Amino acid sequence: MEYVKTKTDPIILFGKTIAEQKFRPSDWAQRLTVAVSTVGPKKKIVSHPRVHMAVKGGLPAVVIDPILEQENKMMFDFLINFGKVNSLLIQYPSESESESEVMFAS
Repeated sequence: MEYVKTKTDPIILFGKTIAEQKFRPSDWAQRLTVAVSTVGPKKKIVSHPRVHMAVKGGLPAVVIDPILEQENKMMFDFLINFGKVNSLLIQYPSESESESEVMFAS
């Protein structure tokens, strides 16, 4: 199933479950973004350019560039499935340019 409606709007995994509970642990977004990072020179962690942490509505979030689906399908699926398995609210780009849909992807 392809989630991407437009190539410019990000997909956001929110730190809130479909049951309106804060997702724990509180550092989940950092852990998830580190999981898709690489180790660069001098053993420094290099973040993936298409995945980053953010704060949305006062909660941690992971923002995914939809281009990742074409560049690295396995990583994209890993991130989306993380959201699904943990019942996170996921914001997908909508078909209209002015609004996005927040939903739980089952």
